[in-house]
Amino acid sequence: MHEVIIGKPLQKKSFRRRVEQADLLIDTGEKRTERGRPAALYSLRPGSGKHTFVRNLEQ
Repeated sequence: MHEVIIGKPLQKKSFRRRVEQADLLIDTGEKRTERGRPAALYSLRPGSGKHTFVRNLEQ
């Protein structure tokens, strides 16, 4: 979704690290169990609706 919004590809590892460091999400403890490896599900932390990253995340 973020790549579509900014119109550029992101370095996925860097993006994930920045989101985790920003403390924006809460692990729900649930997993999506469709094909392949189960994906952990998260919800937005209350009060963290808007966040701006200091540096860009493009490749």
